[in-house]
Formats: sequence, structure tokens, C-alpha cells
Amino acid sequence: MKLFYLIFLVFLMPSAWAKPCVVFGISDSPQKLTCVFKTIQIRLSCQQGTYFLNQGRVSSAYHMEVESGPVPLVFKTTGLELILYLQSKVEVLAELEQEGRVLKGECR
Repeated sequence: MKLFYLIFLVFLMPSAWAKPCVVFGISDSPQKLTCVFKTIQIRLSCQQGTYFLNQGRVSSAYHMEVESGPVPLVFKTTGLELILYLQSKVEVLAELEQEGRVLKGECR
């Protein structure tokens, strides 16, 4: 019986572990953030290797090329675009574009 449990742990458990989300070119991509804007709150989450903004699946996640400063990360869904500016591990500034409006906020 112990052999059965050992086989289960070795072969089946790794498939149950969560697959991290990545943004191409960024080695330490965020896995979970809550961004607060004036009238809206957006939750960035990772589920089995796929990003979501609230309940909407992220169709495109990439980093913008900039000459200097923090590298902005872009997350797009149908109707939403979230741009994150990782100032440090604890300071994350954000811009949210929705229906032609751009809101500025912070994430934690």
C-alpha cells in the first residue's frame, strides 16, 4: 500500500501543482495583484498558466520596450487594457484603458 502512495505522489501530484503565468521577457511576472482606480477595482490573477483581469481571460500579455526606467507590462482583454509600471516590489503604478478612458491607479 505504501508503494501505491509513493507512486501517486511521484507521478500524479506534479500535474496538480499550479502552473505559473509568465510575460515573455520578464522573469518575475506578477501572479496576483489588486489594482485600485477612482471608481473601479481590477484583480489580476493567474489560473493554471493563464492570466485573468477580474473574470476576463487575458488575450495578450507582453512588456513594452522603453529606453529607460521600469519596463511596463501590458495585459489585454476584450474591452480592457491594464498597464503596470513596476517601480519596486511593493510599488506598482497602473493605467487602465476602458472604452477610450484612461484611469490611473496603484496595485498591491
